[in-house]
Amino acid sequence: MEPKKYKIVFTFIVEFGDLENKSLLLAKSLRRFYKDANEYPIYAVRPRRGKEIKNSTKEQFKALDVIYIYSPVNRSWESHPHINQVYGPALIEELIYGKTEFMVYLDADIVCLNLPSELSLPDNCLIGITPADIGNGKGGDDAAIAAEDPLTITWKFAYNLVGIKSIPKWTVTTKVNKLTIHPYFNSGFSIVRPEAKIFGLCKDMFEMASKRNDFDYLNSNIKLFSSDFLYKSGIFWLDQIFLSAAILSKCSEHQIKIFGNEYNFPLNFVKEITGGTYNLENVIFLHYHNMFYDLKWQSNVHLDTKAKEWLTDKIPIKLPRKHVSYRIKMHVKFGITFIKWHLREIKHKTESD
Repeated sequence: MEPKKYKIVFTFIVEFGDLENKSLLLAKSLRRFYKDANEYPIYAVRPRRGKEIKNSTKEQFKALDVIYIYSPVNRSWESHPHINQVYGPALIEELIYGKTEFMVYLDADIVCLNLPSELSLPDNCLIGITPADIGNGKGGDDAAIAAEDPLTITWKFAYNLVGIKSIPKWTVTTKVNKLTIHPYFNSGFSIVRPEAKIFGLCKDMFEMASKRNDFDYLNSNIKLFSSDFLYKSGIFWLDQIFLSAAILSKCSEHQIKIFGNEYNFPLNFVKEITGGTYNLENVIFLHYHNMFYDLKWQSNVHLDTKAKEWLTDKIPIKLPRKHVSYRIKMHVKFGITFIKWHLREIKHKTESD
């Protein structure tokens, strides 16, 4: 067997607009610590059709030794941007198979503040990841199901796709409100062994789901336009639900390494975590979401001097023209898609009758 070529491969998603500036910040922060592109390749992936990224972005990627790949593999779910977070790493997972021991996937709205003290997995582990940020409830993630509660129909559907017969007996704890939940993970950061093909299985789940007419949640009594439908049904979090199910299908509890908050720190919940100022000096990967569009976030945190100096001329991140809230766009696109599916289901039943 040939020796592994790379130490670690990093990858993230890029698309025209908002993600260009965010992904460039991520790439710059990674190259700050992982300078050797021959040992630490970085892949920026655009996995669906759409407007090409700017030439200036491509030039900056090239200067950073970032490999830009456009491959429109996400066609079945191309109206769902965050599902690119499955198709993109699945593509790289296949591309680098046998060439590296570990692949690290990061959301584009993450910045690396410090060199990780450990960015590897024990011999028996297939994936390292962090739990969901916050449990169900106001402002929370309703796909995070309390350990004493039954699964939602969306979770049952995901389990069914990979043949999981019952809920695992072990649990995880959400990072912010410390709720004990059924195993469910935040997909913003993960480190995997490419040969485990965890993202590949997750991609296959979405391909299978796109070909089925029997989405259980479309036959439920939930109205498409009822309050918080997308959240209460778990549909908004479909990528994380499917990825979690893929992980549980491939891995036992002991084959999953749970990383600490510092490897995927949710800056948007800094007040809930601390109740006051938080020291970011030990944070490795800061998940800032949309909080770098201005400098208000600095009032709640203490930042290491070197990191602060490095960030000084890089933030605030410039908003693209005609910027629309990410969450509003997601709601609109999900609503349109699921109306189409609902109408298709009605047509299918009518034809069957």
